[in-house]
Amino acid sequence: MRTYPSLIFSDTTRARLAKKMTQLAARPVAECWVENSWQEDLATHLLLARTLPDQKIAVVCCELDLGCLGLRETIIEPETSREQLRQWRTSLFSRPVDCFPSLGRKIIEHAVEFASMAGFEPPR
Repeated sequence: MRTYPSLIFSDTTRARLAKKMTQLAARPVAECWVENSWQEDLATHLLLARTLPDQKIAVVCCELDLGCLGLRETIIEPETSREQLRQWRTSLFSRPVDCFPSLGRKIIEHAVEFASMAGFEPPR
């Protein structure tokens, strides 16, 4: 997976990446996973995979600190295989559970909101 910290991108590159993410958002969700103990541990990963037209997979993985910092890091892989997706899921989670994408979105939104109340902003 590739990490995309915004500090190294020009505005043009960020705009292209935003356009690509908007296009990916229109694709159907293949999988959404979170750690089984995310509510107790308060630190977790959330993985969302979308199916691309050529049967490849686009993956977004968020590292979350639900008790303080909120969204710590976002990793984007715009095109990968289902086998690679299985490998990432195995390496990221000890006990993954399938979740609705709407739950995943709420987890991220609440993590960011909670962190902002403590003065922390998500990485750009």
